[in-house]
Amino acid sequence: MVIRGFLGSLLGRKKNDMAGADADDAQAIELSEFDLSPGYCDMTGESHRSYLRCNEGKWIIRSIDRAPGSRTEITTTYAVDTAAVAEFEAFIKENDICGLAGRKESGDFITDYSPWSCTIVFGKVGSRKSYRFREYLEYTSKDLELIKELRERFERLKGRKISEKREK
Repeated sequence: MVIRGFLGSLLGRKKNDMAGADADDAQAIELSEFDLSPGYCDMTGESHRSYLRCNEGKWIIRSIDRAPGSRTEITTTYAVDTAAVAEFEAFIKENDICGLAGRKESGDFITDYSPWSCTIVFGKVGSRKSYRFREYLEYTSKDLELIKELRERFERLKGRKISEKREK
């Protein structure tokens, strides 16, 4: 909540005037979705995917996992702090993460059944801008370090577990 307090002080708001600040902060965030598929390299049915979205005014991460050879899909939902989403968005913008979507095809022989991919969406319905980057594009070592840090920051966004559901 340091960001909220800091922004509030810049805007001349006192701490006790911050009751509606979460809603204000959520409106200020341009990021609307972040999807991460870490990929896998065989055809045993394994799959993983996590996405960040604002659901009814609250930020959540939903992770969907299926182990190799299993028919059971586990969907886990986590709460995410609005201030943490604002910091995540700032990291994306400050490091031009969306610029990774413009990299050229690598020409590498594709060995993974499902390569990793990342999709970032900004804006609301009607004015959305989407950026997607994935494995098998040409990345510099600095790009790869940023991608690693992006994944780590995304994982750290996960807060309290809200639910876990198993489906066959």
